[in-house]
Amino acid sequence: MTEEIEAKSFVVPVTEERRKLKSLKYTLYCSSVVNELDDKIFSKADEHRVIGKGGWACCVIDNKEKKMIMCGKKEMVTNYKMQITAVIQGLKWILSEYESNIRKHVQIQIYTDSVLVVNFLRDWITHWKREDNTIDDTRPNSSELSELSNLISQINFDAKTNLSWIPKDGNEIMKQLLALSIKARNDSENEVEEENDEKY
Repeated sequence: MTEEIEAKSFVVPVTEERRKLKSLKYTLYCSSVVNELDDKIFSKADEHRVIGKGGWACCVIDNKEKKMIMCGKKEMVTNYKMQITAVIQGLKWILSEYESNIRKHVQIQIYTDSVLVVNFLRDWITHWKREDNTIDDTRPNSSELSELSNLISQINFDAKTNLSWIPKDGNEIMKQLLALSIKARNDSENEVEEENDEKY
């Protein structure tokens, strides 16, 4: 005589908390541009930088494909500072939506046209970062890199899988962000913000 065994379901119920955590996934595209000045003076160490009027733009896409596009400008900046700024502004906008105890569950896939940002987050950060997440102030752009390091430390982020370099003309989003960066750089306003819910 065989004993009947009651079948049990091992499916984990989708609780409200699990549903919220699943929604904490974003994609962030970042681009920037700097107008080179005719009268720039470079030291030997700075000859690979461009200094001038800069514009940045970023696009945040949530798990429902809703987009928020932001852009802005700064005077007399390096191209590196603009590249870092674009990522910082996108991260700040996303994290402003959540309390500090929730931010560790936020996962962001970052696409940037900045080789510097990719190298920093994948490699240099481990050598330059202090215990308080600030960057050695002898490094160029240490203030901006410290802010970037602090923001990244608050989220669920793995630079090997959640970070990619993409050229300025790599896809339609990057082409739009480049155009917005140029518009922001040349705009009379200090900052421009645009929201767009349409899919590319």
